[in-house]
Amino acid sequence: MDTMWPTLMSCSFLLSCTSGPKDTGEFTLLPPNEVQFFEGTSAMMTPDEESMGKAGRLWLRRGLFPVEGQVIEDLISEDVQGQLAVYQVNIVVDGQDFSGSMEDASGTLDISGTLDGEDWNWTGWRSTGTYVEGQLVGYSIRSVAALSDSTLNQDKRVYDADDVLLLKITEALSVVDVETWQTAMEEIGLDLSEIEDGLR
Repeated sequence: MDTMWPTLMSCSFLLSCTSGPKDTGEFTLLPPNEVQFFEGTSAMMTPDEESMGKAGRLWLRRGLFPVEGQVIEDLISEDVQGQLAVYQVNIVVDGQDFSGSMEDASGTLDISGTLDGEDWNWTGWRSTGTYVEGQLVGYSIRSVAALSDSTLNQDKRVYDADDVLLLKITEALSVVDVETWQTAMEEIGLDLSEIEDGLR
């Protein structure tokens, strides 16, 4: 498999969001810090929706920090060959718009998007991540996400620098508890200490 495809599959997931505090008119209410855990799969298809092989596995840890107006996400992906990759992204929000950036082996990805739903109770978002540095400069990943109490589903399109559609990505994740997530990390042999700092 071309090395760019695992990178795109993994980093394209990292487009989540949070928002600033909610103003009641008398004082500001902030929800408590929260950490959410997800696991699921990521499948790639051609523009004609032909499968590009077996789906890879994904795990997500999503830390919400209302005071900072920030979300920190740790994404762990495993491809069909069993190769692991770990990514982290920080996202901040201004009203209904969010932005952020991340770096991976292919370069620097700038992220921007729009939220759907109520503050701190999002039902989804639409986002675009564009490579601004590295070997994939100009490539973009456009995502539409739907979030519920039990699932996170994302539909993505990857375009080259000439805006030609290269592939489609479908991600389906379910909410799990921390014990299930930790067990999965142990099974895949990931040292959790490598990604603890980002979540304080």
